[in-house]
Amino acid sequence: DYVAKLVQNRRGQTWKNYDYYHAGRMEDQELVMKNAEKGFMTSLGTPEAGGFFDRQSETMLEEDPVTEESLEYFVKIIDYCREKDIALTWIVCPISDYQLAGNGAYDRYTEQLKELSAQYGIPCYDFNLCKKEYLDLSSNQYWFDKGHLNSTGAEVFTRFMGQFLLAEEKGETTYVDCFHDSYAEKLSAGGEKIYGMEILDSDEYEKCMSEVTPEKKEKYAVYKIHPVTNVKDGNVELHACFRPSVEETQDSQAGASDFGRMIYTADEELEIAYEGNDGYVILDKDVKGILYIEAKINSASETKNWVRIRLG
Repeated sequence: DYVAKLVQNRRGQTWKNYDYYHAGRMEDQELVMKNAEKGFMTSLGTPEAGGFFDRQSETMLEEDPVTEESLEYFVKIIDYCREKDIALTWIVCPISDYQLAGNGAYDRYTEQLKELSAQYGIPCYDFNLCKKEYLDLSSNQYWFDKGHLNSTGAEVFTRFMGQFLLAEEKGETTYVDCFHDSYAEKLSAGGEKIYGMEILDSDEYEKCMSEVTPEKKEKYAVYKIHPVTNVKDGNVELHACFRPSVEETQDSQAGASDFGRMIYTADEELEIAYEGNDGYVILDKDVKGILYIEAKINSASETKNWVRIRLG
């Protein structure tokens, strides 16, 4: 159904005539409609100020992320291009560190691509491995969501990719040291960081309760706080509070670009049960209000990662 809807949209006049517009909030806070021009659909949004977060766990990469079916189509594309005398290059476009670090085994994917690139003689450039001094997309201002650059990020990446490919075509060595050898090396070079948080509905009641009965499961809800990070276990500090009633202020109704941190006092904090860098909090199942969570590296001077979730 999803693919059918995409195909249907591509057959419409809006798509054929490149007549797609997108609403975006500019610096002066005026809502404007912007034409994306031929072939490019703009994404003007950014993640909320507290950083990336999900209400579900990131799908972990399997042992061999490039499946047999994918490999079959790789070979079909290679054969077709060779038959038609088309020069083929593989380019991996940037995905956020939040998603890649959350996947857990991105280097297995890069290893498979390197093996296939060598086997078939296809140049392959993975811009997720690009060194920060060449291409720095670590700021949230460049992202629409965890898997897509917004227009600002796309312009930065496209400009660099163009310079890179032109240099390669001319045989120049400008970018000979452009890429890290592995994604693990890139994360290490970037220093300790929290890339975002997963806030998950959990059934691990035993983390918060000494005794778990069916009655308690009926009455309480457990939330798992999973910071996506390269920090060693025990080096993340979590705080959480819940407000069962929040006044309908401008802040509570703000959109992503106006997201503000909730100010709370120590006596409003929820008790957190830790397991490594993960934390667990428990609330009544039928409560309505806002759950506010923040995470910071123990050695950090300030908190940069926070999220609020409306419950009920």
